[in-house]
Amino acid sequence: MVVKAVNTPVSDNARLKRQENNNNNNSKPRNNQNYSPAFKGSNPVVMLMDAIDRGGFAASFIAQDGIGMVAPRIYEGLNRGRKVDENGKKHGPLNWEFARKEGVREILSGPSAFIIPAIMLHFITKHSGTANNVSIDTIKGLGQMFEKYATDNRNTLSDVVKTKKEFYEQVFTNILTETTTIKEGEKITKPLTDAKIAEKAREFTDRVIEIENAKSKGFFKKLLDIKVEGSAEDLTQSLTEDFMMIKKENLSPSVNEMLAQLKVEGRQEPVTEPFTKMLKSMKHYTDDAIESVNNKLAKDGTTDVADFLKTHTSRRIGSRFTTIMSMFLAVVGFYTIIPKLYNLGLKGNPALKEQDETNATAKSDTQKADDSAQDKKKNGKDIPFQGAGVQKVMAKTGDTVMNTGWLKKFADKFDFDGPSMSVTAMLTLLFGFCLPPRYINGQDKYDKKEILVRDITSFAAILFGAKALSRACSVAFSKLSGLALNTKPADHTKSFLHKVKNYFTAGGGVHVLSSEEIISKYTNIDKYKGGITGFFEFIEQNGGNIKKLLSLDKNVKTNAEAIIGEPLEKASITKIKTAFQNVAKDNTSLENIHKEFRNVKGNKYINYAKTMNSTFGALSTLALVPLFMMWLARYCDRMTKNDRAKDKIAQTTPQQQQQPSEPTQKPEIKTSEQPNMQTTTGPSPTVSINTAATQAKKPTMEGFLQK
Repeated sequence: MVVKAVNTPVSDNARLKRQENNNNNNSKPRNNQNYSPAFKGSNPVVMLMDAIDRGGFAASFIAQDGIGMVAPRIYEGLNRGRKVDENGKKHGPLNWEFARKEGVREILSGPSAFIIPAIMLHFITKHSGTANNVSIDTIKGLGQMFEKYATDNRNTLSDVVKTKKEFYEQVFTNILTETTTIKEGEKITKPLTDAKIAEKAREFTDRVIEIENAKSKGFFKKLLDIKVEGSAEDLTQSLTEDFMMIKKENLSPSVNEMLAQLKVEGRQEPVTEPFTKMLKSMKHYTDDAIESVNNKLAKDGTTDVADFLKTHTSRRIGSRFTTIMSMFLAVVGFYTIIPKLYNLGLKGNPALKEQDETNATAKSDTQKADDSAQDKKKNGKDIPFQGAGVQKVMAKTGDTVMNTGWLKKFADKFDFDGPSMSVTAMLTLLFGFCLPPRYINGQDKYDKKEILVRDITSFAAILFGAKALSRACSVAFSKLSGLALNTKPADHTKSFLHKVKNYFTAGGGVHVLSSEEIISKYTNIDKYKGGITGFFEFIEQNGGNIKKLLSLDKNVKTNAEAIIGEPLEKASITKIKTAFQNVAKDNTSLENIHKEFRNVKGNKYINYAKTMNSTFGALSTLALVPLFMMWLARYCDRMTKNDRAKDKIAQTTPQQQQQPSEPTQKPEIKTSEQPNMQTTTGPSPTVSINTAATQAKKPTMEGFLQK
């Protein structure tokens, strides 16, 4: 049995109504005659970073890995060992062996961390239930809700359309209630009435069903943000914007409008996920649960639905945990054999292949014993998580995970978002299972030292250094422009160490606003709770300056001065805030300011904010990271040359020290026959000097003894 998306005429009516409202809003003329768009063309910096942002953490990692590591390291690999003339130009044949080694290593390492989980997740969800693509806590929450719903509606579960629609309404009621509830200690405030929440839940349900029936606009159109009317992506974006608007109108100005919350019984804090991820989780879990319970009822009509679904939830939690571990361990297993793949067919260390060295010298420097054991291979199939025995094991695993504190924390830290690893999992993979196999399979001591220096430095630079610089750049732009471009944790002002931690923490700390967040914060500012004063509150709470902000746009500045009654340069922050608090809502100047923020297109503040937050990311991806990797490759080259030079000196020094002791009696004969040897040419000037020294010391010692 396959659960398909539900078609309903209600979704068509809702879509037509929204289109009519949008057309009416867009047809309203702009009364501000001085309006001029901020940019008459697309901003390439913003376009690049928006595309990477839409691709998620995987796109970000692969973009930096491809542009920042693969290309520069192959380039430097080709030039490794070539002679450099007095003008700095390199001569001699390209080092294709070393370039191949560098290229294979980087090409296999980066994408495989996402491709392997993506392939596994596709087959696991296809053959073992789509709920395996839902986080553990969300499975628990949705499982509780569906268990209650199915128990009350046992006789109508076979009506998939009705079941899905009614369950979605219950889920959205839960989400909207929990997300919009304001908790201040023991005081709880609900800005939305139950009737309003029920109305929105029905509307959101119809729109989600419409999304599930819509076609995708394709990967490249999504990446380039090309609008396709009626596409699943654009309909999802529209629904997300409406959800964010609800939070903007009813909650604190600084709240993260992209997050949705789901209340789970027995859990102190609600499950918090991005709204778009919550929509996917709803579909994946609901399709799986409806199919499973109907299959069970078809086999045994006397089944206790509540008991079955309780066990089903435990099984899915167990299989989700197994899926997480399987994907992570599969990547770990592949990472252990990558060094063998990029070393395959190499004779010695190609990094030491220099033009002025013979093959014998290179071989003597890189000789190592061949591995006698066969490479271990994994033979197996994707675990289908099916069969009575396996289902019992999965249920037991799920109960163990939920009842064991450290195991649950471990699962949360290593959870995947689709095929993308968490930051904790990525750090563990790189430093725990990527670096050691590379070091163990190093071709000689020089290669091993380069691996340590190169990989530790590059991993730390990308995961920590680049993130810290990006945050620092955003904070600096915020102070210069007056725009709020980032949010900081509550402990940021506690101490200097807290600030350092928040700048360098890979998975948390200072949060640079994404493009979607910037659009939400800098559009429809009249919709903030408290109107424009709520917008000012958001700016000041997050490091901005309202005086600088109002001065960025000429039209906004002119209308702000009309409200304040004096030039912005002379007005104090307090006077500005007081003037806007007391201005009438129908004031023409205030309406003109609202218009500048009403739409995305032509909104200077959105363009400024996105450009500032994207500048360092683009510069880092296109220039800083590649240049740093090229410098690091050259540094490793110089380091190895210096180490080899020191080793050669250490090898030749003992031989030179042993040479004077070989001709034990000859030096005395030589000095007696040729007292002026130092003035003639000889085969070994060093021996002559030592002989002369011996000659000079000997009579002196004899004379001393005679005395």
